[in-house]
Amino acid sequence: MAACAAAPAATPAASAPAAVKRISETVELYSGRTTTVNVPYPDALEYAGARYAGRVRIIGAPPQVGGPRPRLGLIRVLSSGPALGGSELRVRIRNSNPGGTLAARAVVTAITYLP
Repeated sequence: MAACAAAPAATPAASAPAAVKRISETVELYSGRTTTVNVPYPDALEYAGARYAGRVRIIGAPPQVGGPRPRLGLIRVLSSGPALGGSELRVRIRNSNPGGTLAARAVVTAITYLP
């Protein structure tokens, strides 16, 4: 008699990855200025157990524009966190490049991990 060993079936909830939603916004960072960016979290506060995160990526000036390029090491993220009761991501970025330098850009992304 051969015994058939059946693998236990995985539950759909355990094998399915949680849904991830993102909203991104690209802003110009002018030299010598501090910029505040507000990006709403997708489906903010609609689901119990949802987790929220944010990312900031600093990128240089567009390649087709001429002029002195910004030094990305002089751009700092001063603060990053939830605002308006947790429904949006607020980021403050300082561009300390000297005047006359091309504007850099920042891509701010608000991420919601749904349960």
